[in-house]
Amino acid sequence: MEYSPYFLKSSRDLNALSGREVEGVLLRDEGGYACLQSWPALGDPSLKVLLECLKRRELTHSLLQRSMHCLALDREARSQGISLYEGLEAPKSHATLTDYRDLERWLESGFQVIKVKVGKDLKSDKEFLESEMKNNQNLRWRLDANGALSQEDACSLLQGLEGCIDWFEDPWSLPEVSRWSAHIEGVQIAVDRSVELHSAPQRHVGVIKSAVNDSERVLKAGYRECLMTSYMDHPLGQCFAAYEASRFSQSFPVGSMHGLQTHALFALNDFSERFGDLRSEFTFPGGTGLGFDDLLPTLTWRSL
Repeated sequence: MEYSPYFLKSSRDLNALSGREVEGVLLRDEGGYACLQSWPALGDPSLKVLLECLKRRELTHSLLQRSMHCLALDREARSQGISLYEGLEAPKSHATLTDYRDLERWLESGFQVIKVKVGKDLKSDKEFLESEMKNNQNLRWRLDANGALSQEDACSLLQGLEGCIDWFEDPWSLPEVSRWSAHIEGVQIAVDRSVELHSAPQRHVGVIKSAVNDSERVLKAGYRECLMTSYMDHPLGQCFAAYEASRFSQSFPVGSMHGLQTHALFALNDFSERFGDLRSEFTFPGGTGLGFDDLLPTLTWRSL
């Protein structure tokens, strides 16, 4: 097996817990490709630890298991000379906003559902949301705190904003996720980091990340509704998320908005440029497997 390191850089902090740069690797084995990216600030093992486990073939973490699953699917499709996307259509996506200054860009691209990363500055978060909900009354909003807020701060942020919010994702960290609903009224709760461990899913929205979650298992868990998002990872990882969202499209509500368009959070590269203009519709890159046939072989590959 081989790997090729990559860095994704953003001009903005990406969430309440992480900075502006993320490191990952692309994996290659017997003609198949996959993405492996870690978010240590959100509780993942470091990339170094994951690669050491992979070298020993110890697939003890879901990130490794899902990368190997992706690699196997991609390898099989490439060996047959076919695209994994054949006959599939990706669902539309919400915008992911990590900095208020980027809102106009998303609106000009036609997005009507906005996911906002909150928690760095609650006063500014509150003022921004109140202003934009008044000025753009046709927009729908999704909040994501990555579990970084206190219960008091989360409830304070929501006060008076309930009418335009689809849901609040991971508002604060709790041993038992089901207790969120007991403290927040009038706003749907979405579960991300604990989506496969949640004991009362029927009351909440499940956020599936194909890079870390078994999509079929979550979809069968009985959530009120589910959506698929990328892991804010390499465009190859985005394509895996888009493939999974397309593959299981009949399991999602008609017209549901997912979170597949995250490449715009980072500086463009040769891979993300293949997605074309920023818009709610996801553009598959073409080629065999997950695509990028001409770009992947040109990378610098190292033996694991």
